[in-house]
Amino acid sequence: MRDHSAKSESKTTDRQASQLHDIQQNNVIVFSPRAISMAVRNFLRRQRWRFRPLKRLVLPAQSMKRAALESIGPFFGRTIPRLEPSTLAYANTHTEISVREIHPAEVVRLPPHPFRKHTSFAELSAAPAFLFEIPNVNFWSHYGGAVLTADNALLADLSPAVWGPANHPIFSRWHLPKSRLLNGRIAIGVTPEASGNYYHWLLDLVPRVLLLKHATQNFSNYDALLLNGSRANYERETLAALGVPLEKIRYVDSRDRFQIASAVFASRDINVIAPWKVRGLRDLVSSGKPNQHRRLYLSRARTAVRRIANENEISEILRQRNFEILEA
Repeated sequence: MRDHSAKSESKTTDRQASQLHDIQQNNVIVFSPRAISMAVRNFLRRQRWRFRPLKRLVLPAQSMKRAALESIGPFFGRTIPRLEPSTLAYANTHTEISVREIHPAEVVRLPPHPFRKHTSFAELSAAPAFLFEIPNVNFWSHYGGAVLTADNALLADLSPAVWGPANHPIFSRWHLPKSRLLNGRIAIGVTPEASGNYYHWLLDLVPRVLLLKHATQNFSNYDALLLNGSRANYERETLAALGVPLEKIRYVDSRDRFQIASAVFASRDINVIAPWKVRGLRDLVSSGKPNQHRRLYLSRARTAVRRIANENEISEILRQRNFEILEA
């Protein structure tokens, strides 16, 4: 009797273990490194405000590293570059650099503020858009790139950094990636924050690629196009719409540094979205397709930061007005 009872309990235990295993499988208890990294990243972004007091320590630490590098670097063959604020001004004294203006300066008229009384239209100036072709460039793909000329000048407006070009990591980094040679004519579209960020990809990087395309009407005159991205679907779709050949796309990051025989850069605009960007993106989206009018609202409900406090109420009002709610 005891043996029968023990066997019955054993079978029950095995069955429970099997059921537990099935439940775990059905609930998809799977550890995905990508999902874990995204969860950690989103948590850190939500809690980023707590670390703001630590920011004040970053610049003093960088300044100390820079001072040490300036003192010791020459003994190891390392020379700190000088900072050139404007590529256009630098090109005026260096005739080997080709400069082409693609779009002239434009005035952007801003409507009155929607939530403030007694405000009127304001005007901002969008700078001209240029293409620069620079020979013998050393290019480091960190953040938005570091452009070093043959005479060791860092071109500030083509070398953005989180703390500004004057505090670019190239001034304080002890070890830079080893430089690799890239022959031919290389187009460079590396843009700050464009990797994995839809807004900066669409509003900052894609217009620069449009400028690069504008120079030759296609990409046949470039041997490669350097980009920073996450290989997301929207990146592939926009690059396909731009007509960029897949074999010419080369994704790069801060581990990549190149010595380039001839590099072509598109200028960057700051603080204002130039009208030519809007026109170019509209043409890109509508080319070859019939006009289709849809009312879309991109929800931020799933984003890590900058959520809208009363989004549920807003979404309901928009649905009543035939908006489609899309989650970004």
